[in-house]
Amino acid sequence: MPVEDASVLWPEELSAHEVVAVLHLPAQDAYSDARRRYADDVLSFSPWHALEAHRPLGSIMRSRRAAYPASSDFRHRLNDVEPQEPSDIKELPA
Repeated sequence: MPVEDASVLWPEELSAHEVVAVLHLPAQDAYSDARRRYADDVLSFSPWHALEAHRPLGSIMRSRRAAYPASSDFRHRLNDVEPQEPSDIKELPA
């Protein structure tokens, strides 16, 4: 598929939607004040923090590669917090 040209539609017959998994997640209070502050002020998101096979493709995603860490660095400096990468859900605030 033409991942380098975001203006080209991918033909459905050549790249059909395919269900690969169904996830069942336990209920949680994802929007408690403590979790909202932790997510907003401490965590960062990067689609490049993934297995090589799952990393983003295409020029548009490559252009975002510099923007994600710049935004994260700015936000952490502004909020005066160190970024964290939890490895277990038990590390998240209740």
